[in-house]
Amino acid sequence: MKLSHLLFLLGLLFSHLSLAQTDTLSASEFLQQLEAEHGVFFAYEASMLNGVSIPAPSTKGTLEEQLAYFEKAVNLSVQSEGDSYFLIKPVERQYKMLAYDAKESFTIYSPAITVNGNPQTFSLQGDTTTFSATLSPNDTVTVHALGYEKKSMLGKDLGRQSVLTFAMFSTTYELEETVVRAYLAEGIYANRKEHRLEIKMNELAQLPQETDGDVLVSIQALPGITSPNGKAGNTYIRGSATDQSFVLFDNIPIYHKGHYFGTISPYNSHVVDRINVYRNGFNPNMGGRTGGAIDIHTCDKIEDSLTGGASVNSVYMEGHLATPIIKDKLSLSFSARTNLPVKWQSPKVHAFSRMIFATSKLQNAMKNPYLKMDSLQLSYHDINAKINWKLSKKHSLHWSGIAISNGLDYQLAETTVPETEHVDNTLNNFGSSLRWKANWTKDLTGELSLTYSDYTYDYAMNRLNNDNGQVNVTHANLNNLRNTGLKYQLGYYLKNGDQIEGGYELKSIHTDFLNHNYERYDSVGVLDISQEVSGILQSPFVNYKLNRFKRFKMQVGLRGTHYSNTGEFRFEPRAFANYLLTDKINLKASSGIYDQYVSQVRNMNFNFQNIDQHLWMLANDRNVGVMTGHQHMLGFMYASKKWTLDVEGFYKNVNNIAYLAGRLVTGPNDFYDQIRIQTTGVDLLVKRKFTDRLTAWVSYTYSHNQLSSDSLYMAGYASDYDQPHVLNIVGLYSWRRWKFAASWKFASGLTTLFPGTPQQELPSTIAKGGNNPNAPKDPPPPPKKKPKKAHPYEVHGERYPNIHQLDLSVSYTFRVPKWQGMRGIIGLSIQNVYDQSNVVEVITTTKPDGNTRYQEAEGLGFAPNLMIGVEW
Repeated sequence: MKLSHLLFLLGLLFSHLSLAQTDTLSASEFLQQLEAEHGVFFAYEASMLNGVSIPAPSTKGTLEEQLAYFEKAVNLSVQSEGDSYFLIKPVERQYKMLAYDAKESFTIYSPAITVNGNPQTFSLQGDTTTFSATLSPNDTVTVHALGYEKKSMLGKDLGRQSVLTFAMFSTTYELEETVVRAYLAEGIYANRKEHRLEIKMNELAQLPQETDGDVLVSIQALPGITSPNGKAGNTYIRGSATDQSFVLFDNIPIYHKGHYFGTISPYNSHVVDRINVYRNGFNPNMGGRTGGAIDIHTCDKIEDSLTGGASVNSVYMEGHLATPIIKDKLSLSFSARTNLPVKWQSPKVHAFSRMIFATSKLQNAMKNPYLKMDSLQLSYHDINAKINWKLSKKHSLHWSGIAISNGLDYQLAETTVPETEHVDNTLNNFGSSLRWKANWTKDLTGELSLTYSDYTYDYAMNRLNNDNGQVNVTHANLNNLRNTGLKYQLGYYLKNGDQIEGGYELKSIHTDFLNHNYERYDSVGVLDISQEVSGILQSPFVNYKLNRFKRFKMQVGLRGTHYSNTGEFRFEPRAFANYLLTDKINLKASSGIYDQYVSQVRNMNFNFQNIDQHLWMLANDRNVGVMTGHQHMLGFMYASKKWTLDVEGFYKNVNNIAYLAGRLVTGPNDFYDQIRIQTTGVDLLVKRKFTDRLTAWVSYTYSHNQLSSDSLYMAGYASDYDQPHVLNIVGLYSWRRWKFAASWKFASGLTTLFPGTPQQELPSTIAKGGNNPNAPKDPPPPPKKKPKKAHPYEVHGERYPNIHQLDLSVSYTFRVPKWQGMRGIIGLSIQNVYDQSNVVEVITTTKPDGNTRYQEAEGLGFAPNLMIGVEW
């Protein structure tokens, strides 16, 4: 590690540790301290405070302030009986309680309440249950609801909250058999019946890379999910490229990869309630992708009080707020994030910039004396709003909207020639959804949803003559995708416990792109290429869930799609099965067919650094076909209180992937439309929970991602994002208000092979592969003179060096004095602690003299991030 980095790290750690308050006190010790400091006396029943502890206050205030703090911490009343005599006792309080389904977030009506096992009298006011009780700190309050597991809290934990909320887990889903809690860490669940992993953000333990819960970074902690170059938005699910996996935000399709060219998730984690992650395919009620799915949901419950928070770190600042509008009927939530001023670059932003612009003129301007930066404007922000409206006991309405915006504008002046280059680049994704949920009967549910998503990528570069203002060179690229959808589905529970689902989905998708190139000195002059495609997809679907057997669960479903542009009707059968061999061992398997109609058309000369410049295009009847994929999985899981062992072998293939023949499209049919990718691999997870404070796991993925095409020189070879080995070693530890996390990652280097390389530039042993009749039969004769040693990246087909890095994070939670219900958190995270140079790509350019120039692009370097936030 560089000395400057080490000093910076030590400085941050020292400043962070200096803020710590680590002690907790027993309630009786706290009172004894007050008696000694203020000369007062407290009378109370000793057994009432047995085993009750409270966090030590961060500051010492007046006696009145400390008594108020004590009352809130233990939920007791302190009554003055004279100048120096105080009586501590429980008093009767009125409590309001709201219970909701932890899986579907709908309100549970008429729950029962017991205190230490004794039933309590309660009343109903809308969604809220009200009861009165005189509680000691160690009394147990339990909520019971028919069909749900009971939920308990201690009297001291009830505090004086205006409304207590209880997330109830349905026994109908046989939670003990089908859900593995804390699959990796707290807040990460494995739903075995649904073949999905679920992340609950408000329960999520601290992970090593971030302390503020970056949504996409959290997902990459799961086995089989990785980012080859370290960008949050460059998420590969078991070898599937980013565009082959769904990303949904409250049912809104999102096509944007993330802020700052994919380095930061475009979703505010403080408003995300849960994330469903599908690695092995998904239910037939979803369609349109051949990979996995990341299904993000915000909270659907009606807020009963004003809540919110704000935070700032060395990259961006954010704020979020939720408030009731009509009591028990209507609530509104809102959040916003934006970047810090671009002129102030923190070490992490500097690391981002070095990774993103490694091979660009913008990076060269910082060290090239012949380039002068005249202006630089960089901005990114996201805004989310949601309205939850309870129409009646059986019907609710939910509207959600999101706006993601990014902009980059800069101007470079060259001193060797009288030219100025101006670049303007914007990436936006706007969307909204409206859902109507209905519980027609206790067995019949329905949901109608309307969604809209609008993605725009706009790039323009103009090179101007400084003397006369004439345009010498212009390059422009515009890509737009609009998706409008309607879906209605019904679910019906049969008397034997089985469930049948069915529905219909209608999508209208429009894509267009324009590529404009002009060079004043080029004899071609102006070259404009454009394509516009619109299509309608109609998809009926049905799914049957076999739940009647205790140990065997199965889903069998079918999705059909009629596509207007081809006139075809395609069938996509899918099946998921689980068998509980013992109370701890579960066998599982899945198989399915998936079709994809909109995708990003890539260049054969793949470029990670320009990940967002690949064109989103809709399948047509000319040069971009409908992609078809098959997914199969077979595995088992062992889960006990301390150990989790999960093994899944998988096979995936995707056919008819459209690639551009060159770096830019040069003609209306200039596509390879027969690219095939086949992925075979296995995911392994071994997790050990040593204590309630210490958890560690090792995850390992072996996979082979092979690309082939009838149009290419070779029969098959590793694709450009193939990583055979990915290993993660993670440890989590908590102590009082502190949380610590560490992870070390090792992965194979990416392949250096560029499929678009001309045949004559390939070594003869590679060019002879496959069935190419024009391949040379014998290698060329050796030169008479000793050849010049080749640049290492001229040897195609090999890999870049292996990737490895260490990530650390630590956070501390504290209470804000004099502000009831407010808490704060301060955190420090460091990615790539020892500043490993991980080469993820090499850009090749040909100089005017014919020599080849190689520019290395590296993943994220040493990147510390300090954050502080408050919640109320």
